[in-house]
Order: sequence, then structure tokens, then C-alpha cells
Amino acid sequence: MIAGTVFGSDGNGQTIKPSNSTALTIYGQSDIGYIYGAAFSSTGRWGINTINTADAILSINGDVKIVTIDSTSTARNMLYQDANGVIKKSAVPSGGVSGSGTTSYLPKWSSSTGLGNSSAYDNGGEILISTTEDAGDYKLQVAGAIYTTSTITTGGVNGETQKPWKLGSRKAATVALDATQYIEVEVNGVLYNIALVTIL
Repeated sequence: MIAGTVFGSDGNGQTIKPSNSTALTIYGQSDIGYIYGAAFSSTGRWGINTINTADAILSINGDVKIVTIDSTSTARNMLYQDANGVIKKSAVPSGGVSGSGTTSYLPKWSSSTGLGNSSAYDNGGEILISTTEDAGDYKLQVAGAIYTTSTITTGGVNGETQKPWKLGSRKAATVALDATQYIEVEVNGVLYNIALVTIL
């Protein structure tokens, strides 16, 4: 039942006009889903699955599928949602991130909006700093001196427990030699035995 006037086809389609000229609701099959039309300040407002239509010409409660969108425009526009949930169009802001880089180099910020190469190089399984020459099966390789204010912890060898160590400057002291154990250090393929001592 329709309370109002239904106009037949007059060459421009059909018109349904409610009697009170303020709101129109069209329900889907089995009353599932509806289209709601209302007037606010002499402006038509429409809602799909919602009667909250005061903020926009069309308000939709649910997912929206766009089958085709105009791709002929060359303007750089974007869609955004305002504080009321209304989808609006705006020009893409100028500026943004610029710059260039080289394959496998980790990027760094060269300015507040620009990117460039850092000194770190990723060869696919290892990180090389200040070099691109792979020295072997080492996850981290550095061409240059390394400075630390704390300890370096290495994995235990042959089942030994991991222990931190730190290399520092040479100090003068009276020591007692530990004759029961030593540390093996390999440098450029040469194995060195470093004795352990106790400072007296």
C-alpha cells in the first residue's frame, strides 16, 4: 500500500511521491533492506539501510561496491572520510616522499621528505656496512672499526654457554696466569691462543 501519489510513465520514467512530502521508505523483498528518503532544508537526502541522512545527500549503512570508476581524469584526487563519516574528494597534497636509491641498499632519510642510500647493504642473507664485498658466511660484516660501550655476547662453541666479552685498551697490572684454559681467536685464517690471567 502506498499513501501518496504514483505517477505513471510519462517518457521520463515513473515517480513515487509520498503524501506528506517529507519521507519515503522503500523496502526490499521480505522487508530486508530499505531505501529511505527525506528532506532537510529543502534538500533531498537518501539513506540505504539507515535513516540517519542529515549529513550527506546519500548515506549508506553497509559495504559499497563500485563496479566502474571514471579513469579518464588526469587530476590527482583522493577520497577521504570526514568527521561525520562522509566520503569526500580532495586533491592529493603536493610534496610527499621523494628521492631514489640503489638495489639492496637500506634506505635512510636524507632530508625530512627525501630518501637515499645508507651505508648498509643487504646481499640477501647478510648485512654489510661500508662495503659490498662478502667476506664469507658472516651475518654482519663491517669495513671499519667497531666501537661499543657495553659487552658483545657470542654464541657458545661446541655446546659451551654463551658469555659476553669486551675488548678494551691494554692496561698495566700484576697478573697470575691461568694454566688450565685459554681463548682461541681466529684472525685472517690464523688461530691464536690467548692466555687467561687473574689481576692480583
